[in-house]
Amino acid sequence: MKTILQLVFTAATLFFISFMPNQVAAQNRGGGIPDLTEEQRLEMRKLKDDHFLERNRMDDRMRNDRMEMRKKYDQRLRSILSEKQYYAFKQKAKNKGMKRQGQGRKGQGHKGQGHRGGRQGRGQRSF
Repeated sequence: MKTILQLVFTAATLFFISFMPNQVAAQNRGGGIPDLTEEQRLEMRKLKDDHFLERNRMDDRMRNDRMEMRKKYDQRLRSILSEKQYYAFKQKAKNKGMKRQGQGRKGQGHKGQGHRGGRQGRGQRSF
């Protein structure tokens, strides 16, 4: 008798819960804020879109600035070093970066294996 009551209770609970998501979905359409007017909803959506557009614009600007800095660094490096020295330097920097990320030759150093405190064990980074 007790198990039958438990079974009926769980069935009723599941049946009731199955209709709950419709109400939850209706609330979440307005960003989780109940009782928003359609105008407020549109303004919120516009604000969100503008925010993401601005963030993407800033990311692009920063990426372009980094590229420009690398180009300038590269040009100055080329003016200082001979072509052979320049390519040797770039190769060394590339190997150093690979090792730091743990993708270089296996079994070399402990660089790139998680955070090991500060900037210990690394000299100046080269691009």
